[in-house]
Amino acid sequence: MHNQVTHKPGRYWSAFLILCVAPLALFGETRSEALEEETQSASAKVEKVVVYPDRALVTRSLPVRLGVGRHLLVFRDASPNLDPDSLRAFAGDTAVVIRGVNSWLERSSQTRNPVLRQLEESIEIIEQDSARHNQSLQRLQASAASLDKYREYLKQSIALNSSNSNQVQQWQSALVLLDGRDLQIRRTRQQEQEALQQNNIRLQKLKKQRAELWQAGRKLRRVIEVRVQTPRAIETRLGYSYVMRNAAWNVSYGMHYQDGQVQVEYYGNVFQQTGEDWQNVELLLSTARPAEGAARPRLNALALGAREAKSVRVYQQAETENERVADDGSPTTETSSDDTGGMAELKSAGNSMLFAIPRKYDIQSSSRSFRVKIASFALKPRSTTLRIVGYKQASAWLTCQLANNRSYPLLAGKIDVFRDSGFIGTSNLGHTPAGAPFMIQLGRESAIQLERHVERYHPETGVFGSGRLYRTTVTTKINNRAAETLTVEYYERMPVSETDDVKISMGSESDPAFQAVPDKPGIRLRQLQLAPKSTQKVIFQFEARVPESFPGELYGR
Repeated sequence: MHNQVTHKPGRYWSAFLILCVAPLALFGETRSEALEEETQSASAKVEKVVVYPDRALVTRSLPVRLGVGRHLLVFRDASPNLDPDSLRAFAGDTAVVIRGVNSWLERSSQTRNPVLRQLEESIEIIEQDSARHNQSLQRLQASAASLDKYREYLKQSIALNSSNSNQVQQWQSALVLLDGRDLQIRRTRQQEQEALQQNNIRLQKLKKQRAELWQAGRKLRRVIEVRVQTPRAIETRLGYSYVMRNAAWNVSYGMHYQDGQVQVEYYGNVFQQTGEDWQNVELLLSTARPAEGAARPRLNALALGAREAKSVRVYQQAETENERVADDGSPTTETSSDDTGGMAELKSAGNSMLFAIPRKYDIQSSSRSFRVKIASFALKPRSTTLRIVGYKQASAWLTCQLANNRSYPLLAGKIDVFRDSGFIGTSNLGHTPAGAPFMIQLGRESAIQLERHVERYHPETGVFGSGRLYRTTVTTKINNRAAETLTVEYYERMPVSETDDVKISMGSESDPAFQAVPDKPGIRLRQLQLAPKSTQKVIFQFEARVPESFPGELYGR
């Protein structure tokens, strides 16, 4: 009975162990196969580049066929100048698991060794051949020297034994033989020298190639490893992206004024010196600035302190210039449009814009810029006027008031201005949001001529016996040489006081038609109608009353 009891558990335990160990062994074999990692060397071309104002995001990809299990893909295409912290890998199929991305720098000379060895062998062969030619030249030179000595000996013998005609004839025959031998040596020397010269040319070329390969071999290249795992056999696209610092873009414009409207050409100028060429890439231009970051700024509390101080009144003179002297700032009435004239597809990315260029481009790594047209559209001017800014210009300028009726901003950039006569000149446009007004200059109007005279008056005593008085009188003669009536906006400026102790006022002789420009303190506007072939005189006068403690002279500059 005892034997039966002890025997049954043994059989049950054996069966239990067989049932447990067999699945474990099978599972272990499957796991071992899954852990095997297949290594592949791959080459991924640049597919897409997003250029920011201070950097670029480069994306490379390629089609791959992956079996079940783990895979290691090794890339050696990217520039060594990329930011390794920005490396990201991706796959077109969500079933592909990206297990990690790793990169390091290595010298590229490893791939150059076969070529270098072949060059070294060629250089060695040519150098050996040149050495043989040099040895031959040395032997020929020694033979020529011996012939010269023998020739001198024969000439002396002929001179000493001129009475023996038979012997002289023999020596003369020997001289003829020497001349023939000397001619043969000269020809051989010329052939050897030509061969040596050709070898030197070939050596110089091969050594230059070797130096270039040595230099390239000393350069570093980036090796990128991407580890993936797939649950099944998959055909998909796999790639990686990274950030490059030596790339940027800015904006420029071409504006053509013709037939009462302005044709705007909106350009993006791409610069890149990343060390890699972008061939046939999808190009996107982003207005975002990654350097500013995405984190909101921290707001700190204000700290208020107090200290006892004596009150001292200080006067300062300052000069400011208003470039846009008559921008009325009224709201635009033009309708907005997302149309870029078919030049680019517009995408919104938060508070920034992304211009996707529809065609593909080749952008080389160089010091030159590459221009891409972003948009092309026409704007109808709000107004087109002749402007005179007296203290800056000696004639009138045609000025066009516009409004940005696009749904995207016009970024700050240079403007090349054109009219019917061709290129007028270069101007600048500030950042102009959608719907905002802006102004461009369309060149000088030669029919308007100015004669401007400024008179400054400072009496010894003030008008009321205290303080000091400064008076400025600007007399301008405006000549219209055109055969038609011209409407002109004439702008002048006067000081703006920031203290109650200094009083600024218009002078009594000033033309009363001068009006203040809204939101432009100190700027005055006079509307003029100039008859054909006429001259009109305009007087602008202002006075400044300052206290005796005012430092220096108001006209000190």
